[in-house]
Amino acid sequence: MLPFILSSGIPSDIAYGILFLNFIALGGFSFSIWMGIRNVKNIRIHGRWMVATVIWSFQPAVIRLIDFSIRKTTNGNSPFNFTELVYISNAIIFLSIIIIMLDDYRKEKVIYSSYMVICITMILMSTLYSYITKASWWGYFLESVLKS
Repeated sequence: MLPFILSSGIPSDIAYGILFLNFIALGGFSFSIWMGIRNVKNIRIHGRWMVATVIWSFQPAVIRLIDFSIRKTTNGNSPFNFTELVYISNAIIFLSIIIIMLDDYRKEKVIYSSYMVICITMILMSTLYSYITKASWWGYFLESVLKS
């Protein structure tokens, strides 16, 4: 699927951004599974890492939901471009995680590292996204890795 994105005719900055988000999501998903397996004996920590595996896949779904909803209510004229949708979805996911963390802290007086990893990653992803979509080295990396 990833090589298809490069050759699909999507403008390069959008394709590079989608692939950046996919690499982050795949890495986060894999890391969360690994951490969940490592913590299988502690059900609370294990469960939080398993919940984290689901959260990594939310971003594409949230982007599509927002875009679809807005286009449906505005007769196909979305006021947001793809980059803005990425930032909106990141904010929604970030705020959702903060709410979950606050609830856990209220109930158990614990901040789970699985949610902290997601929050830190969301901040970094949001900070780097616009740069990465235009970075020539990222495009070269994608072209050389995914087209070979």
